[in-house]
Amino acid sequence: MSDFVTHATIQQLQLADVVKLFDGPFGTGVVRQITKDEVIIVRPYGVTQDFSYTGGVCYSTGVEECHYLLSDTRPIAFKVYQRKALR
Repeated sequence: MSDFVTHATIQQLQLADVVKLFDGPFGTGVVRQITKDEVIIVRPYGVTQDFSYTGGVCYSTGVEECHYLLSDTRPIAFKVYQRKALR
């Protein structure tokens, strides 16, 4: 990722922005869709615990959709790590 870092409210996010959702592993997401009502951010997830009984295989991974309503008036700000100009 580039050195670009800024903060944006939910209303200021743009399609394909790479944002920080929370600290820790799998805490980064990508803005996938923006509608007139909500912003959808997707992020990978995985279970990070002791799976010695499964031979160390992590058996729970996937992609989570996080929905944020544009009408939400709480002061939610996201750290934006990357912003691309889409064609």
